[in-house]
Amino acid sequence: MARNIYVMSDDKDPVECSLFYLALKKKTVLSGLWRMAIGNREQATTQKFLANDFREKRWQTAALKNAYALMGKQRFGKSS
Repeated sequence: MARNIYVMSDDKDPVECSLFYLALKKKTVLSGLWRMAIGNREQATTQKFLANDFREKRWQTAALKNAYALMGKQRFGKSS
């Protein structure tokens, strides 16, 4: 499903399928999609964030804070 969402989107935006890949614990695939997302204004920061080891408590806390911030901006998913 995650791959289909990415492939079917016109602009190949990894934001569209990020939640699915994270739920599937496919962080390396998601990192690769972000690496190819040339022109996306969030590319560099997202790549840097995904490069962290989320088994460490520090990065788990950072991920939770980031998720809450995105939820506040209603950036947890787009409706097509």
